[in-house]
Amino acid sequence: MCSLLAVFFISLIVCYGKACLKINGTADKAEAHLQEIELTRYNPSTLKSLIVHPDSTDNYFDFVLDTREEEVEDAQELEPLAKELIDYFFLGITLPSEDFWVNLNSVRESEITSPRLSLTDIGKVLLEADLTLKKDCSRFTDPRTRTGKEYWDNLQRRLNEEGLNTQQLPIGNRFWIVPEEAIVEEDKDNHTVTIVSSKLKVCLEQEYLKLNPHNNQLIASTPQTPQELLIQQICDYTMKQTILPHIQQRVNYGEEYAKLRQVYNSLILAEYYKKRYQHGEVLAIPKSDPKLIKVAQA
Repeated sequence: MCSLLAVFFISLIVCYGKACLKINGTADKAEAHLQEIELTRYNPSTLKSLIVHPDSTDNYFDFVLDTREEEVEDAQELEPLAKELIDYFFLGITLPSEDFWVNLNSVRESEITSPRLSLTDIGKVLLEADLTLKKDCSRFTDPRTRTGKEYWDNLQRRLNEEGLNTQQLPIGNRFWIVPEEAIVEEDKDNHTVTIVSSKLKVCLEQEYLKLNPHNNQLIASTPQTPQELLIQQICDYTMKQTILPHIQQRVNYGEEYAKLRQVYNSLILAEYYKKRYQHGEVLAIPKSDPKLIKVAQA
């Protein structure tokens, strides 16, 4: 029997970025000289399915790997990659879910990431994705690019409509990568779960705070005056309309975030396992090595 589970992991992965906003009045370039920011699409190999053998002492876990764009003639060629993705899974079932966050913008070193995650490969992947996010924010808001010019033109127009002719804005835009809906297909009879779809979402700070009101890794930069609040709202709206869709597309399809998506899929299976089988108990890792029993190509 199969059933569909809609799984939401609101605090599973968090990455952070900031782009300072400044209007200097020099962004008016000829259209022909504006730079285009290209998207290099890449679908990395990821863990697709988890098979649990609860009564077995020899082989407790099996996995199915989706090879996506790789041309594979011999499954043994994938063993190093498969081991890496499976190690992400084991980290996912070993560490508490609330440990999976990073924040490069933090003032205090102790708030960059959780102490346990800082010792792992997943911590490195998340920090690298956070740094890439910051670079993307800067690139897409650069007025020398087509997207950046559109952003600044729209922002200036909306500010002018409200009578806010400020040349320097006392606000910032902070971006967070959070899990969106992940859908898995569960075969209870065969103790199997398969990822049907998984997406990551990019949101601004205020939206993130609504999703995580008790997050203690972040102190929001709340506007102090009614004018600052209005400016922040206009900037957020313009950012959502012009910049955010491009960054979210890169996070979900771009080559630069491929490792982040690999980690995400492994953690989806890990979170499923913890909720279905662990029941809050400390997991005793089986002594036998897990097997990559099947290679699936999309």
